[in-house]
Amino acid sequence: MSRPNRIRKVGHNDLVPVEAIHSATQEALAPMVEELLNTPDAPIIPADWSIGALLNVRNHGDAYVITLYPEEFKPDAPERALRFTNPADCQNFVSNWYSRQHFDPRAR
Repeated sequence: MSRPNRIRKVGHNDLVPVEAIHSATQEALAPMVEELLNTPDAPIIPADWSIGALLNVRNHGDAYVITLYPEEFKPDAPERALRFTNPADCQNFVSNWYSRQHFDPRAR
């Protein structure tokens, strides 16, 4: 028994590559990310970290130390970690790190 013809949408061959969508989204989000990270109190984030990546937050007594998961804090490489002495600042950073940001104002 043959299958019936399926209805096809008009322009179904006009697909946009995923890479093009990803790069356009990254370009649109870049100003928002820069604004978020370039506040006067913002810590200096290592260049290879990307917004939304999984973080490793540890309490080291006097401060909270954040590294990129699965790294652990190493005293000989303090530039690979962020240090917060105020728990509220640490929480705000983590919340902003994972917050959903979109270039389209209709998406909330």
